[in-house]
Amino acid sequence: MDAESLWPRYSKIWSAAPALRARELRECLADDATYCDPNGALHGRAALSDYMGGFQQSVPGGRFEILQVTAHNGRSAGPLGALEQRRGNPAAWRQFRHT
Repeated sequence: MDAESLWPRYSKIWSAAPALRARELRECLADDATYCDPNGALHGRAALSDYMGGFQQSVPGGRFEILQVTAHNGRSAGPLGALEQRRGNPAAWRQFRHT
């Protein structure tokens, strides 16, 4: 999957129901994928899925959108805008990397 296809798909996983989230994570990430944000580091799809579930509980209706995708030499970055759908307020900005 190329970066232009991966990043929008990945951002939607953050607001997906648990069964869809698990299936999409299997399609988009390696089992040993790592994730890191200011709250700490996570290892593996299961840990990230649990974290995404926590996000959904703490920000009901929250979602992410991809602002742009930059890819070079097999690596890519997808800055995400976190939107709280219920109010439409920007919540945070993060940048993630894909190899």
